[in-house]
Formats: sequence, C-alpha cells, structure tokens
Amino acid sequence: MEKVQFVIPDELKSKLGADQTKGLEALGTHVNSLFEEYSKKQISASDFEKQVKEIFVGEMKSMDITADKMKEINQVLEKQGLAIQEIKVGGGVGSKGQSAVKILKDHWESDAMKSIVKSKSGFELEIPLNVKAVGGTGQMFTNPNLNGAAQSINMLMPFEIIPGIQEIPYEEPLLFNTLVKGSTNAVHILWVNRRNQEGHAIFLGEGDLKPLMNWDYSSESAAPKKVAVATEVTTEMLTDFSYIMSEIDKMLKRELWREVNEQLLNGDGTGDNLRGIALDSSLYVGTSLDGTVSTPNDADAIVACMLQQRLLGFRPNVLFVHPVMKYRITLAKDTIGRYMSSEINALLAGLRVIDTIEIPDDKFLLLDASMRDVLVKDSLRLDFGWVNDQFRRNMVTALVEMRLFSFMKSVNMGSCIFEEFATVKTALAI
Repeated sequence: MEKVQFVIPDELKSKLGADQTKGLEALGTHVNSLFEEYSKKQISASDFEKQVKEIFVGEMKSMDITADKMKEINQVLEKQGLAIQEIKVGGGVGSKGQSAVKILKDHWESDAMKSIVKSKSGFELEIPLNVKAVGGTGQMFTNPNLNGAAQSINMLMPFEIIPGIQEIPYEEPLLFNTLVKGSTNAVHILWVNRRNQEGHAIFLGEGDLKPLMNWDYSSESAAPKKVAVATEVTTEMLTDFSYIMSEIDKMLKRELWREVNEQLLNGDGTGDNLRGIALDSSLYVGTSLDGTVSTPNDADAIVACMLQQRLLGFRPNVLFVHPVMKYRITLAKDTIGRYMSSEINALLAGLRVIDTIEIPDDKFLLLDASMRDVLVKDSLRLDFGWVNDQFRRNMVTALVEMRLFSFMKSVNMGSCIFEEFATVKTALAI
C-alpha cells in the first residue's frame, strides 16, 4: 500500500515532546490518505497540492511549531551539535531538497508514478525532518526508491548511484582487429616461396632460339605462440556479487589483448614472443620524388612511402598513426592559412587511417594488410581451477589464454613501412 512516512531523528523526539512528535507523524498519515484519493482520481493534482499545503500549515499551528518555536528548538539542539534546517523531501533519485509539496507534486505527476498507479503497485516515500551537525556532517536516512530498494542517502547532499564500475578509457585492440585473418587448427604452418626469377618471354622470329626462364623455391614455417594471464578470487566473492564473473572476464581479456597488441607491433620473435610487424617492416629507401618537393608536409611523407610500396607491387590500404599526428595532418594549412584537408584527403584516398596510441607520435605504420598473417590457433577462453591449497582457503584461479600465429612471408617484405615522418620529409625536400 502506498504511504508517506516522516522520519524523525531520535535526538529530536525528547526535545519536541510526545504531542509534537505524534503531530509530525500524523502529517504522513494525512498526506497518504490524500495520495490514495489522488491515485484513484478522486481529486485533481491542483486540489491535491492545495490540500497538502493546508495540512502542513494546519498541523504546524496545532503543534505550536511557529518560527519562534523552531528557533527555540534550534538553539537547544545547537548546544548538542545539531541544527534543524527545513523540512525537505529526500524523494526519489534526483531530489535536490526542494519543498515537500513540490517534490510530492513532481513525483506524483511524473510518468513513472502514473505507471505505478496504473499498475496498482505500491511504493514508499520517506519525508525526513532535515537535521545536520553544526560541523557540516549530515545524518543518514533510508530512502526507498520507486522499486522498493532501500538506499542510504545523506539528507543534506542528495545523490544518485551511477551503475557499473567507472574506469579510465581503454584502447581497443586495433592492430589485432585489423590484421587477423581467421582461425586454424594447425600445429605448425608451412609454405613455399617462389623467388629469384631469371629470364622472361620475348617476341622472336621463326627458327630463333627460345629464351629460358628459371626460378628458386624455398620453404618457411611458423609456430603458434601462447599468451595468458590469471588472477585469484575468493569463492565468496563469486557467490555474493553477481557481476564479478563478468568483471573478471573483462579485465583478464583486456590485459591479454593489451599484450597481444604490443607483441603484434614490437614482438622480437625470440623464445615465446610473437614476431611483430616492426621486425618485418621496411624503412623508406627512396623514390623519384626525393629532392623534388618544396616544404614537404606529413601527408607528402606518407604519399612517398605509398609510392615505394606500389613500385614493389603492393597496394597499401591501412595507415596507423598516433592521434597527435592524425590531427596535425588534418590541421595542415597552406601559406595563406587555408586548411588543406580536402587536398590531403584526396592524396590519401584509399587508405584506412587508424589513430592509436600504440604508435609513437613521430612515426607512422603503412601497410598492405593482406600481406600480413595473424591466425588464432586456440580461441580465447576463460577457465577456473585450484592451485596448491586454494581449495582449503576458498580461493580459485581464473585464467584466460589463447594461442595465435603472426608472420609475414619473406616474399612480401616491403609491404609494410614503419618510418619517421621527419626522415621521409628530409629526403623529399628540395
């Protein structure tokens, strides 16, 4: 059943006296009866507001709680470190301590309240007599929300609870998402390269000696590498907090992806490390553009590297840059201060530009993504198990792991350039 209940601090009951305490409690009963009439549409919203005001004024007079009386009580309580403020409604989520009538009216005319009334479900609203310590520390009271779940809310500082756990922004695994080619069940991957071709076809006359052409074959292979991370958690935590399983899963996987991205870029290929893109990348060697560009900019450096790759038969389609460089390129201007974004976009047409903090802010990674292979051997999974005496200590270990391949065929070297902007611009400058 719907009701409005006053909450009177114990510290005040002895000061107000039994009659005044009962009088304040009666306010809730009176307002509740009005709400029942309002919920049944027996009175209008304006009549409800008017009668609530009359009840407040009438009860205060009947209890002899005048302005002078409030001042007198306040002086008594200040000696004990307390001070009465005004009667305010803690209300539902979002209440800012407005007058009781205003809060009641706002709640009961809201869409949420109309839905509750229509469904005939109940709710409980507590109107506290607002008290605070002179030093500024607010009393606490229970404030049920519209769903009936009790919340502990400071009377002087109403607040709402933001769901979930707040954290700093997380960088998505952009390298992995861009380069991954799929999955495989292979234990090892083998392939054969054809290279060092000599000779070619020619047009010739009747009876002329036909040209010879030959080439070499070489084999290469790659092995999967495992990446894993684990954490310990109590079985009580898993039982008591419904969200903790998803939290563990999220945090472990996030750390795993962070390491995968780091290794995909910078892995040295030794031991259990992945072979990273930087290890297989080329530098800018030079093109016919060298020494021909007046005041070369960052976009010019990228275009020169694209030309170097095209001359080797590759088609660069992905550019990784640090956010600083992305926006520096976007903000480039000509000699009279006009933005050149349209011209730059035309120069870089066909490139997917990805900004990520994983790339140093003075370099860029340009590649033909089809020439780099990243294959998942074992899908990422989350397992739980006991280690040593964890069973006796109500502990369990959560483990996330996966295996994957990362390699570039030697015949595709040159399809990836990892270079500094300044180096290329120096080569281009007249």
